[in-house]
Amino acid sequence: RTGFTLAATMSTAHHWLCVSLWCEGENAKPHFHLLFSDKDAIERELGAELGWEELPDKKSSYINIYLREVDPSDREDWPEQHAWLADRLEKYHRVFGPRIKKLKANDHLGKEMGNEQ
Repeated sequence: RTGFTLAATMSTAHHWLCVSLWCEGENAKPHFHLLFSDKDAIERELGAELGWEELPDKKSSYINIYLREVDPSDREDWPEQHAWLADRLEKYHRVFGPRIKKLKANDHLGKEMGNEQ
């Protein structure tokens, strides 16, 4: 769906892998807040706590999960690292996909204005 990106990133300098859902565009903040309102269920379904980064001064927001203390340049560890990334990407798609399809930015905007529906 437009306004969302599922990404896998890594940092050799900081020794981590990351799977992120990026909320972008004019409805990034309302969409992020609607997903955040379902935080407990999302984290329960994923089986992990996530990093919910609204970034109020930026146009985008991110929902991340990290695998820390890894060396992305260690080729011998790539099978395990890639398996972790593939597993998290699949879980993110399964858990967030149906929710994202149903998101309506106006649902959050109405709540902000006191017009809960």
